Amino acid sequence: MAARKQRKADSGAGLRQNLRLASRLVLLTFAFTHFLNHMLGIWSLDAMEAGRLVFLAVWRSAPGEALLLASLLTHVSLTLWKTGRRRTLRLSAWQWAQLLLGLSIPVLLIPHAIGTGGLAARFGYDDTYRNVLSILWPGLVVNQTLLMLLVWTHGMIGLHFWLRVRQGYRRWFPVLLSVAFLVPVLASWGWIDAARRLKLTQNVPFPLTAEMIAWSDPLILWLKWGFYGLAGLAVTIVALRILRRRFVETIEIPYP
Repeated sequence: MAARKQRKADSGAGLRQNLRLASRLVLLTFAFTHFLNHMLGIWSLDAMEAGRLVFLAVWRSAPGEALLLASLLTHVSLTLWKTGRRRTLRLSAWQWAQLLLGLSIPVLLIPHAIGTGGLAARFGYDDTYRNVLSILWPGLVVNQTLLMLLVWTHGMIGLHFWLRVRQGYRRWFPVLLSVAFLVPVLASWGWIDAARRLKLTQNVPFPLTAEMIAWSDPLILWLKWGFYGLAGLAVTIVALRILRRRFVETIEIPYP
């Protein structure tokens, strides 16, 4: 009976691990293609708009949106589940980095997602680079740059600790590290340079209406507090498990 329960638990843990990996790879692919689109701003705004059409053909299609949303919900929920099941907060430096980055990303990602895809779905807002960059530059340049760095760093840490046991990874590590460093640098260069040129050459009117703002602002706040509530619940569960271990007599079985 005990062996059967253990096999079932191991099977469940393996399934959750595979789902987290698959969702991480989907989200990282989305971020990478999005950053590639930003890089086109090094050449021109027209190149960014042309690349955006290809990007949207994949990620705004019904299968693409379903895959992206499922991956996002899966990754967040399984991360919170894993955090809530911890019996200790003794984590390695890279685990703390992953956890803190993961908790920081939604603060900046939710407004960006609602302000682009959300408004496009609800109001038919045309979230072209011309419109989006006119909002981001110059007031939100720090927010957007920080969001890109958080997302990319979070993804690269997870990817590194997945690939580090693969054969040949150490040999290719310097090349892959250089690529990982260059992607956010070139992407930031692309969209910031395009936004700066747009501001200097065109007087783009503010593209959001009062109705859009009245709908998006409360939704952004609600989603943020919802995420904070889930994260707080996971931390509370960890704290209760730690207290239970401290005051309830248990035995520890080491496996050398």
